Amino acid sequence: MSSLFSTIKVGGWTFASRILGLLRDMATTNLLGASVFHDVFVVVLKIPNVFRRFFAEGAFSQAFIPIYKSLISKNKETEASAFLNSLLGLMITVLFFFTVAALIFAPIFIFFFAPGFYFDSETKSLAVEMLRIMFPYLALISLVSFAAGIQNSHNSFSVPAATPLIFNFTLIIFAVFASKFFEIPVFALAWGVLLAGFLQLLLQMVPLTRIGIIPKIAFDFKNQHIRRFGLLILPAILAGGVAQINLLIDTIFASLLSPGNPILECKEHLSLSMSDT
Repeated sequence: MSSLFSTIKVGGWTFASRILGLLRDMATTNLLGASVFHDVFVVVLKIPNVFRRFFAEGAFSQAFIPIYKSLISKNKETEASAFLNSLLGLMITVLFFFTVAALIFAPIFIFFFAPGFYFDSETKSLAVEMLRIMFPYLALISLVSFAAGIQNSHNSFSVPAATPLIFNFTLIIFAVFASKFFEIPVFALAWGVLLAGFLQLLLQMVPLTRIGIIPKIAFDFKNQHIRRFGLLILPAILAGGVAQINLLIDTIFASLLSPGNPILECKEHLSLSMSDT
């Protein structure tokens, strides 16, 4: 019975997120219209989402959850805690250096992921600046996924299911209200994405505190379960690489489309529906 109730709750939160996602699309499209600003926002947001499949979803979850759940099911709390702390340290290290690299070499990222923007100086400048604002969202949402994996392993599903509501709600607020304070309104959406990441991460503190598990950063990369995690995640990354290549190709071609192309708007809705809604 409890399993049925949990399914209903998760389904309810997911349905609410879909509705709010539709309202988000209406708000952002109303703000930017069929313009180059809208296209840059859509394409640039895809860049952290490409890497999100590795750091926050997919391969990461396939490697992390089975190990952690196995430890807690065997009542190995000390080992489980050490694994969480070491994995958090590993994640923060990798995400920090990767994010710094993306911020420094943002023009190169734009060249590879959105070549259609690169050779127009004004569009390139806009895309680079927006990428530097939004790319840290990858690190934040990766930590959110880490926290969600812990909760799911302890049969706590409601907050992870409700978390995407924050992304949608934040972008609606920034599109409708905060955009009035920006000379270029699209930057309101870029900052909204970053703030949504912080808020989503902050929300995870409540359920983690409730179940009594707050990981602490440790840099014990020789932990036996970290090594096992590495062995599991590599084939998962390779298996998921095909889908990411497809998304990369979509992003490249999307940057080459004319401003306001309806195909790009359709791709935006599908991409965000699979990630944040």
